[in-house]
Amino acid sequence: MTSSGRRNGGDVASCCFNGPKRLLLFVIEGSTSAEIIQLDKSLNTVLPEEVSDDGKQAASDLEGLRQFRFTENKTLLDSLNSDSIGSFVTFVNKTIAHQSTAEGKGITEAIVGLQSNFLLTTRNEVGEQCYHERDCVMVEIKTQQGHDCATELRVQDNKDGSYEVRYFLKDTEKCQLSVKANGEHIRGSPFNIETKPRQFRPLLSFGKGGLLSGPYGVAVNERDEILVTDTNNHRVQVFNSDGTYLRSFGKKGDEQGEFDCPSGIAHDKNKNIIVVDTNNHRVQLFSDQGEYLSQFGGKGNLDHQLTSPRGLSVDCNGNIIVAEDDQKCIKTFSSHGQFLYKLGEGEGEGEAFTAPRHCIQYNKHLIVSDSGEHCIKVFDINGDFLYKFGNKGNGDGQFNGPRFLSVNKAGHLMVCDRNNYRVQVFELSGKFVTKFPNRGYGQVVFYCPTSTAVLSDGRIVVVDWMNARIEILGTNTEITQLDTSLNTVLLEGVSDDGKQAASDLEEGEQYYHERDCVMVEIKNQQGLDCVTEVRVQHNKDGSYKIRYFLKNTGKCQLSVKANKEHIRGSPFTVETKPRQFRPLLSFGKRGSSVGMFRCPYGVVVNERDEITVTDTNKQRVQVFSSDGTYLRSFGKEGNEQGREFHCPADIAHDKKKNIIMVETDNHRVQLFIDQGEYLNQFGGKGNLDHQLSNPVGLSVDRNGNIIVADKGNKCIKTFSSNGQFLYKLGEGEAFTAPSHCIQYNKHLIKSDLDEHCIKVFDINGIFLYKFGNKGNRNGQFNEPHFLSVNKVRHLMVCDKNNHRVQVFEISGKFVTKFRKEGSEPGEFCMATSTAAQ
Repeated sequence: MTSSGRRNGGDVASCCFNGPKRLLLFVIEGSTSAEIIQLDKSLNTVLPEEVSDDGKQAASDLEGLRQFRFTENKTLLDSLNSDSIGSFVTFVNKTIAHQSTAEGKGITEAIVGLQSNFLLTTRNEVGEQCYHERDCVMVEIKTQQGHDCATELRVQDNKDGSYEVRYFLKDTEKCQLSVKANGEHIRGSPFNIETKPRQFRPLLSFGKGGLLSGPYGVAVNERDEILVTDTNNHRVQVFNSDGTYLRSFGKKGDEQGEFDCPSGIAHDKNKNIIVVDTNNHRVQLFSDQGEYLSQFGGKGNLDHQLTSPRGLSVDCNGNIIVAEDDQKCIKTFSSHGQFLYKLGEGEGEGEAFTAPRHCIQYNKHLIVSDSGEHCIKVFDINGDFLYKFGNKGNGDGQFNGPRFLSVNKAGHLMVCDRNNYRVQVFELSGKFVTKFPNRGYGQVVFYCPTSTAVLSDGRIVVVDWMNARIEILGTNTEITQLDTSLNTVLLEGVSDDGKQAASDLEEGEQYYHERDCVMVEIKNQQGLDCVTEVRVQHNKDGSYKIRYFLKNTGKCQLSVKANKEHIRGSPFTVETKPRQFRPLLSFGKRGSSVGMFRCPYGVVVNERDEITVTDTNKQRVQVFSSDGTYLRSFGKEGNEQGREFHCPADIAHDKKKNIIMVETDNHRVQLFIDQGEYLNQFGGKGNLDHQLSNPVGLSVDRNGNIIVADKGNKCIKTFSSNGQFLYKLGEGEAFTAPSHCIQYNKHLIKSDLDEHCIKVFDINGIFLYKFGNKGNRNGQFNEPHFLSVNKVRHLMVCDKNNHRVQVFEISGKFVTKFRKEGSEPGEFCMATSTAAQ
């Protein structure tokens, strides 16, 4: 017997007797991921007695039982006989181009020089997302003349039928975006892109207040760390992209690793830092952490010598290009400091230099700034002069002492026009594109800019020499800051009666006042907060960047007020959508080499988004970046203190950024600094308060105390940050096999392996409630392991033997789950631990 249902908007169940004695039950839900439940019982179990060959029911003892008779629904039967229940529809699950879709602003609009992106989803013939490893996705962005008009076009294959596409637009010509799957255009392709010119405005400024004195050169590494030569302090300083100080190296002197007026700076292919030491007439090389490696040069006019060098760059072969304005030439050295050749000795027009300050290679060109001639000179890769542009003046395309050069994400040349207090932007042909800005006083003006660099997302870093600061410019929105002093904003001043005098400000222009008060609230219909971590970033220019995490679904209202009054359109209605968990990245595989695992178990994320993992069967801890790049590891098998482990399980960070780790089979907790150097330990096998027996889970409470799940002693113990026992939870046979305990707000939340549940206590250890029992349904568990709380304050539980992670409100209400059993990327086989970035 079979019955079948065809899905048509709702959920459909299909039941099938498959073979003589096996019952299969399939449940197909309306979501994109079908949940299939198979009832696997033989008919001997379902039907207690066999059925005889002649179809008569075997004898059974039914005396004394109430008799039942089934009465059929004739109308329903007639309807089924005439219309049938439905039928199965078959289709091939392969990518169909015209069903595939692209979503995101990047298919309709782009700003020159800023990253644009969109999401491509490949779909089958019924419109469902599908993936095949042999699918070929092609993206092209062309002008009307058929020329490429984008740089750094990247397609990231997420291995699930979705592709993240990123690109930087080069110019404002009309462009067409073609997206093809397996050689055919997807739905809507080709797309017309509305191109917009870039508006440069300040996002961030740092370095004033004595932190920098005469900053001159700048470089950006692959981690978007900003390196600055701090000329008057004779050192190099390193900052992250939000201006936070990271480290520095160097002091005044002429010994190895010392500086006297460092100026140009760059990175080589080995991530080493190369610095021009101007008054020591040399170039020095350092590791990316500032450790001295080597040097070359020395004062003189021989080919291998230098005299007051300034600018520095690295060409496509890793050679080092040095600008010597005293010797009026450009010299190129190998990465080991061996002289190779020089530029500037020719006698033809444009071939000689007066005061060369910088030279960079871009594609097949060498581009030189000449401060003495106030122009830019362009040579081919062999050093043959091609053309020059610019002359002395302050008009567009003119210069007054041009300094260092760089090329932005749009492939445009940026020239620091120092004595005109601006940066000018050109096509490589010398055609003027734009500039930013002119001399003045305030947040958006430069006073002798000397150097620029480009961050990975297209933002521009500018060294403002005389203002002793670093400026970061660029945004994904077109907002132009009004760059005028109060004399131009208010022509007449303010009269005594409080009335504003005439001004030339047009209505709706961006405006900033340091006393402005901006308030943001997001409430549900009941007036309750429905977000976490609302952050308002004040850019000091009349713009504010606002971030938040939504807690749950349901309509919300977003109120935005300036000086207690709603802004235009406020309050806004926020359409909320449930979160869809899908794999983005997978790293690590079975093995013993670094970056590989033999039973990873615990995980924690630090403030730098570094991912630290206990590699249990390899008796070590490994650290990775957020993109899965291996960074470092520590530990080996043993029981000595420090760097020796036996079955490391859970891991956490304390307030001092130290790493705290549970060693199950050594019955102890060890503490390390964030680089893996041993600090101390506590515990030891036993059942006394200060001892541990097969501890498993670990966390740190809001006071910095260390909470340990002491599985062998069937309790939760809390220790001070120095390892002193404070108190325990679970006496009186309260726990069977505690796996983990975390503090969240005023609750202690504990997972119990053997009871297959989550128990919740108040901050004093008084039991409040529990939820869950053994099973594989939503809200049930099979050996729940480690716990964590995500950005929307939902509890995530690793339901190990159900091969999934379940998500709950703190009350125990089920929210969602993510799972797919297996060993492929995005699939789970015994999930043990989670962490949120």
